Amino acid sequence: MSYPEKAVLTTEKEHDRNQLGVRVDDKECMYVFDPGYLDYVRFDRMTDDGYFFLSRLRKNAVIREIESFKLPEDSADLSVQMMLIGTTQNRAENYFRLLRVVDSKGNEIDLI
Repeated sequence: MSYPEKAVLTTEKEHDRNQLGVRVDDKECMYVFDPGYLDYVRFDRMTDDGYFFLSRLRKNAVIREIESFKLPEDSADLSVQMMLIGTTQNRAENYFRLLRVVDSKGNEIDLI
């Protein structure tokens, strides 16, 4: 198990994704981001460099399904797909796995 070795305090005016270069530095860790950290170009670079991460997907993300996986009947996931993601102006080059799950309040959320 890995524990944080450093923390960086910022003001509320600084955007979260500016901290990706500071905080992501260990390929043996799994990083979990909220949607404020979404940066498709940087996620592409992290994928190419061998980092593992999970992030909630923004509702306005443009996704293109590449492949859909069949799930067991007792699966907690609603769906699992390989996707290209991004926005209309900026699309990631790598394929990402999109998980559609239900949170504790019964809302469907998308994770990459």
